[in-house]
This record gives sequence, C-alpha cells and structure tokens, in this order.
Amino acid sequence: MADKAIIDIAKILVAHHFILNKEKSFDIEKILLPLIEGWSEFGDNGPTITVVSDLKGISFKSASLNSTVENFVTWSEVPNGSDLKAVLEFIESILREYFYKDEV
Repeated sequence: MADKAIIDIAKILVAHHFILNKEKSFDIEKILLPLIEGWSEFGDNGPTITVVSDLKGISFKSASLNSTVENFVTWSEVPNGSDLKAVLEFIESILREYFYKDEV
C-alpha cells in the first residue's frame, strides 16, 4: 500500500509541475516544493529533508531518529523534462529513498 501511495504522490507532484504550472523544464526543487511546504505547514513525523543544488548537481539529505541518508546526484544523472516517464521514475525514487525511507 505504501508503494502505491508513493507512486500516486509522485504522479501528483509531476502533474502539478508540468500540467498545472505549465512548466517546460524539469526543476526537482520546484516539483518537491509542495510536499516540503505541506510537511512544514501541517506538521509531519517523517524525516527532515534537505535539498541543495549547485552547478554540479543536487544533494539530498534525509535525517530521522533511525538513520540519515545523504546522496549527491550530478545534473547528467537527472532526467530532463522532455521524458516525463523518466522524470516520474526519478521522483518516485527520491520519495522512496529520502521522504518515505522508513515506510517502504
């Protein structure tokens, strides 16, 4: 059930970015922003997520009481906005590895 929910959340985030906001390029921080803001606004008992990007790529850090996961992804590893299936799969993997790592 948790895996299905993660897939659905990824679909909503990607659809919101590309369809509702009519964005043409893939911007991982903009895609994840509604989820991060929701956690901040309404409270959450999940991990603390840090997303930082620079010219070389993007860094993700997920810290909870149980563990900390940190990884750097170069921009060449990030799919571009022209391949929505790849973007969706990438967002799903980010959600699993960092946002809901203790759920799956």
